[in-house]
Amino acid sequence: MHRHRMVLTALATILLGGSDAWAQGGMGGRMSGGMGGMMGGRMRGGDSASAAIMSGVHEMLMNHDKIRRTVINLPNGVRTVTESDDPRMAEVIKSHVASTGAFVATGVDPNLPMSTAALHGVLRNGTKIARHAEVTPSGVIVTETSGDSATVALLQAHAAEITGLVERGMAAMREAMMSPANRTPPAAMPTHEMPTHETTAQARPTRAGQEAFATIGEIVRILDADPRTDWSRVDLEALRQHLIDMDNVTMRAVVQRTDVPGGAAFDVHGTGAVRVAIRRMSMSHGATVTPADGFTWQAVETPDGARVTVLATDAGNARMVARIRALGFVGVLTIGDHHTVHHLGIADGSMRGSHRH
Repeated sequence: MHRHRMVLTALATILLGGSDAWAQGGMGGRMSGGMGGMMGGRMRGGDSASAAIMSGVHEMLMNHDKIRRTVINLPNGVRTVTESDDPRMAEVIKSHVASTGAFVATGVDPNLPMSTAALHGVLRNGTKIARHAEVTPSGVIVTETSGDSATVALLQAHAAEITGLVERGMAAMREAMMSPANRTPPAAMPTHEMPTHETTAQARPTRAGQEAFATIGEIVRILDADPRTDWSRVDLEALRQHLIDMDNVTMRAVVQRTDVPGGAAFDVHGTGAVRVAIRRMSMSHGATVTPADGFTWQAVETPDGARVTVLATDAGNARMVARIRALGFVGVLTIGDHHTVHHLGIADGSMRGSHRH
């Protein structure tokens, strides 16, 4: 049982990313010489911090069906949203994130049992990673970025591995335990490059190709993994059409900004399908804006698109006004986590006719 719990910890050491809390104090105070506790290459079963982390990881895996996780691959890293409506699991998630940041922050790989090649790479490249953790009422949002392209690929690959554990729990854990490639940590891997097929049999591409294709593929995997999916309601073509709208607005619309008191007005122009996409996205996006965003969104149709006015809720908040103007039309459009939920809702039929661009 002790070894089994060590394995659980090893595979999910940075299950949800980390915060700087441990490195700046907190749990870090229990680490002698900066490398005590679990970081010394061996895990001492009697260490109370280690035992607490093991217990938390085990609890999350056993209750993985109560956890929801969204991963967004950024150009320079990854953004993960991990939450639970179960109050107990929400607190376990927060505690785990707060106590595991030191693994990456130190940039030292303790060679934990059953680690994957991607996890080894993330740990060894930890000093190249910038991390920000935002606690929410039901979990944590973690953004991890790097200026090193190989480290970015490692972050994204490991995030995908952890999503598998969250989606499938112990089934995914058992598969990992049985994998010959994961039974022994790989030989020392240069931190400046990703493992290749010449250095490890585990390496494989992590990108599915064109971004819209990859987005649809991710939705398909989610639907396949959910036994509650009602395939009679699934409409992937509707999602494809929405992604076409997003592409047209992002890449082909012409935007003119006019600064107004408290924010900015954006005249968004296009012809044909681009004009239609501008209207659909501009007119419906206001429904996703909440008081917590700190601004309002008002849109009206124009002959060749739409005019969108974005104003700071507090007109005297100079920083918010400057932020709105700097972000521009598309930048403001990206704010919030509704897009990924919306995409799944379009595909599975739950948002058919509701906030559908």
